[in-house]
Amino acid sequence: MRYQVIYFLAAKFAYNNPNRGISYEYQTIFQSLEDMANNEKIVCRFRDVYQQPNFGDLLAEVTQLSTNGENVLVIYCPYTGNVKPSFLQQFKGIATTGVFFLDDTWRTNFVSSYLGSCDWFTSSDPYYDHRYRNVLSSKPIYFPFGFDDREAKKHVRHWRDRNIDLSFIGVNDAFRENAVKIISDAGRKVECFGAGWPNGLISNTQLYEVLGSSKISLNLSNSSCWDLRVLIKHPKYLFQNIRTSKTIEQFKARHIEIAASGACQLSYYTRGLEKILPIGSHTILYPSIYEIPSILQSLSEEKMQRVGRTARSRVQQFSYQQQFKKLVTNQ
Repeated sequence: MRYQVIYFLAAKFAYNNPNRGISYEYQTIFQSLEDMANNEKIVCRFRDVYQQPNFGDLLAEVTQLSTNGENVLVIYCPYTGNVKPSFLQQFKGIATTGVFFLDDTWRTNFVSSYLGSCDWFTSSDPYYDHRYRNVLSSKPIYFPFGFDDREAKKHVRHWRDRNIDLSFIGVNDAFRENAVKIISDAGRKVECFGAGWPNGLISNTQLYEVLGSSKISLNLSNSSCWDLRVLIKHPKYLFQNIRTSKTIEQFKARHIEIAASGACQLSYYTRGLEKILPIGSHTILYPSIYEIPSILQSLSEEKMQRVGRTARSRVQQFSYQQQFKKLVTNQ
């Protein structure tokens, strides 16, 4: 089916908080979708359904387009369930509906609540076919985390011009702070960016600038951590572990963003990682944060450059622009 109009419903601000800056959903996912849509001559419209939840107006607008013979696709990318499953059901016979999940591997009950209310939903799990083998009501579509191709291309530097030896981008927490200290105590400086670090929050453009200037980039977990050495130093982290729903490791956007920027990635393991980034040749794993210093010491310049180069070549198919083009033209 050829769509004339695509609506993307999401939060414009990170965690629906204007003080947190523009959301990943808007500045990376939607703008990549819009980039693709412009190339395909498709009208693409964003609706912040959290700050301006004009659901009645949205339904009326889509209904009018359908009445005029336009094929419309409505994609909901939820932060919380502000757009109820019952509202999506009202588009039946009017528009095609899809739910774009970023975290279906651990928000399982939340995902289940939308099945049957949409035509399709996305999964970032490389083993999605096993996870959803008994789902009959909505079509699961494998759509892994991706990257903004335009930003990545603008900021990738030649290896000799990369001036950041080791970087990390992500929110500061007890586990990550401990990991950085272990590396720093071993004599290796880590340039850290994100909430809670001295360098602070960075924009989407700055993220690609940092990664494109890095020789090695760390991918540190933000799932629950039960390392007693960390909990003894940071007892408040125990309560965070109890509250969090992130009890398993997850393949996430940073895996792809680092690879797309040509940096050598040093990452934790998560199930299915090897299907996208073969271990050893396209990414380097650390079994424990306490082993990171010795792994860094063992990496030659040639090895780092080769891992970054092969990873960048492999993930080009996962740019959001490419994935959205495939999704839209196949529906």
